[in-house]
Amino acid sequence: MGKKAYRGVLHSSKGGVYVSIHLIPGSSRDEIKGVNPWRNCLEVAVTEEPVDGAANAALVYLISKLLEVSSGKVNIVKGKTVRKKRLFIKGVSHSDVLRGLNLEDKG
Repeated sequence: MGKKAYRGVLHSSKGGVYVSIHLIPGSSRDEIKGVNPWRNCLEVAVTEEPVDGAANAALVYLISKLLEVSSGKVNIVKGKTVRKKRLFIKGVSHSDVLRGLNLEDKG
């Protein structure tokens, strides 16, 4: 799947990349599910429940682990209390995100 499929999901910016996320808390495992074309976002499942920020912390940890960056470089800039979120990942490129999240094969 090419970059065109990620239009609206990934946005390169000076200093990093914005990613639109639909978080699925309380799942059986932590994983990147792929792009949801109707929601125009990346679906991410985490095992943590949305209590006291646990699901958000699990999301940040998962993304930072997959991209091999510190968790301090992954910030939720919008949607801290809802499932639809926007992340900013500092110091990475569009292609780093595609490769790190294994999105070339999903979607």
